[in-house]
Amino acid sequence: MQLDFDADQESAFASGNGVQINEAYVDMEKWLFDGDVRMRAGTWALPFNRERNPEMAEYPNQLRYGFRSLDLTISPAFWDANWEGIRSVGAALWNGKDNGFQWQIAATNNTSSGFNSDGSLLAWKQAAQGGAAMFGRFGGAFGGAVTGAADATQRQGAGFGAYGDALRSIDNSFAAAGTQDEMGFYGWAGDKYDGGFRWDAGYFENGGNINPGASEIGSASEWRGFQFNAGWWGWEDWGFMASYYNSTSDSANIAGVPTGAARNMIQLGLFPVLAAGAAYPDLDSTSMSILANYKFNDDNNVSVRYEDVSDEFGPAEINATIWTFAWNHKVSSNGLLQLEYSTPESDTLPSNAAGTAAGARNSVDVSDDLVQLNYKVRF
Repeated sequence: MQLDFDADQESAFASGNGVQINEAYVDMEKWLFDGDVRMRAGTWALPFNRERNPEMAEYPNQLRYGFRSLDLTISPAFWDANWEGIRSVGAALWNGKDNGFQWQIAATNNTSSGFNSDGSLLAWKQAAQGGAAMFGRFGGAFGGAVTGAADATQRQGAGFGAYGDALRSIDNSFAAAGTQDEMGFYGWAGDKYDGGFRWDAGYFENGGNINPGASEIGSASEWRGFQFNAGWWGWEDWGFMASYYNSTSDSANIAGVPTGAARNMIQLGLFPVLAAGAAYPDLDSTSMSILANYKFNDDNNVSVRYEDVSDEFGPAEINATIWTFAWNHKVSSNGLLQLEYSTPESDTLPSNAAGTAAGARNSVDVSDDLVQLNYKVRF
């Protein structure tokens, strides 16, 4: 089990009073085929986000200063932040530790920890700033319209969130009978780090259901995503990593209420509310990034990362490019000082009033450069 104190509450399974349960699981070694297949049960992070994964920084140029920590930069890439916000609750099969080729398969519950979280990289993070006031927690602005058995009372009444961390495939009888019977899953494969070139790829389905039947409880999101990473570590004093992310977040119109990805784009003013029964497009998200790290000596290294991120919703778009520069200084055998500067640029392309064509692009850059200083202590 990993407990975090006063940490990022979105990158955890459960949070309260400044303490977060980050991961809590049991690994069973030699479970099948004389140790060739292992089993894990509990809640854990996905293996997709290689900026945090301990395997990525095991090469001699690096020293990790915390489990699942970022030691090459302070801030994560957008795709990394999205995967890190997910905590699987279920069971997984892995192959043995000693194999050069690694794989995982898992069946999980609906795993988004953020209430409005889906596969988008920019839209939900912008829209989520409004929280309960914006979406009325399935009441108010986007209404307590009945969506199967998942009316406003069942979705949010008595403090119960729509899915959230609730275990799946159980009867939730709040106001009326309703069942959460969808399951998420993921598959991942890659090589085990031993120097030189390495790669990994994974596919994820969150198991959501934004169009529930008459006896089902719906979810806030329904999406699927793909991640590919490739890198070369340990060449002289250099390390490189390139990553590609793609996801599709579904939208629906149930009894005139936009659900799924449509809510975020509407609230951001980039897409109109369509007539009841009209079909909304799905939201396609893409990110490409490249990171280079150079080691000056045993105590100092620098990283440069470039990201290109986009969310497309029919003719509407949100686009961003981000440059990040970081210096990482080893203060002692258990201390790391980090200094980072990031400079993003973004633009939006709203649709017309009918949602059929693009409007005028807004390319005015917001002055939002960021300088951060961070100190880590490893116990």
